[in-house]
Amino acid sequence: FAALYIGIAGMSSMKKSNAPITVAIVCAFSVMAYIANVLGGYNYMFLMRGDGTPYDIFYNLVGGNRVIYPLLVVLMLVGYIFVFDLVFSSVRKRLAAKTAPEEEKELTAV
Repeated sequence: FAALYIGIAGMSSMKKSNAPITVAIVCAFSVMAYIANVLGGYNYMFLMRGDGTPYDIFYNLVGGNRVIYPLLVVLMLVGYIFVFDLVFSSVRKRLAAKTAPEEEKELTAV
């Protein structure tokens, strides 16, 4: 749902200034999913129990604590966002570094 909202809102520019908004969206959806999980016995966003690695690792690590485990899952989701942003930024910088010398060569040849 968060990705759908980001796409519709046109915030998919990967600007650093959008990071707090993205984290807020993930947290808001996590709170709504947690409430639905408690009231309906569901496991949206894997907030109530592990459903495979690495979720099971964290679930077993905290003994299935109903507060600490969901917080770890949300932190993991936010961590995924920042890792993706780090990879995206480094690829963008490498591509920019490769194209910059070529553009300088073209300008000096003219």
